[in-house]
Amino acid sequence: MASPLVSTQALVLQKESRGNSFSAARILSPTLGCLDALMRKSSKLDRISQVDMFDDGEFILEMKENSHSGFIKEYNLKRRRHDIAKNYNAFMAASKMAKLIVANPTHPENADDVHKLLKRSLDAWERGASPQATLFKCMYLYCKDEGYPIKEEWRMQLPKRLRDIVDYILVTPLDQIKVEESDLEKALQGIRQYMSRSTHLFIAEKH
Repeated sequence: MASPLVSTQALVLQKESRGNSFSAARILSPTLGCLDALMRKSSKLDRISQVDMFDDGEFILEMKENSHSGFIKEYNLKRRRHDIAKNYNAFMAASKMAKLIVANPTHPENADDVHKLLKRSLDAWERGASPQATLFKCMYLYCKDEGYPIKEEWRMQLPKRLRDIVDYILVTPLDQIKVEESDLEKALQGIRQYMSRSTHLFIAEKH
């Protein structure tokens, strides 16, 4: 029996080598969640071999049976975000958010919300919005969308000054946020601690 073909739009979260013959892209589909998209290494350049981090594209995958992985049969690039890689801090922030999503199962019923959240954040990083503020806002909303009472359990317990900064970040358009880096680091450190201590979300120690 032929393996099923699946067509989906997706964002590319990560790309890595799998031995001498294959590469794999970890992609986020708004309908299927996270998938492993496999490709055979080739000396010739084609559209499949040029899949890159933070791409937005249409994939046709030949899925493995009872699996969340499949080989890329066709790939059509819709948008490539070159400018993220030009800013080291933006690239690192986007990579950290991608790692967080990859490390935690994205269920199909939540996949569309996660996909929209990450897409908005990637667009902001590409436009030059504050890398740390965008990462903080993305992590906060991701945690909230996963069903955790972050407002009640974490935000409401913050010292007033830091709580005011958090509120400002949450209500201000990403391109307009102006916050001291030291305050952003305090907010990020706090949300990392909350996620590691009070949720079931996996977050790397050096995230």
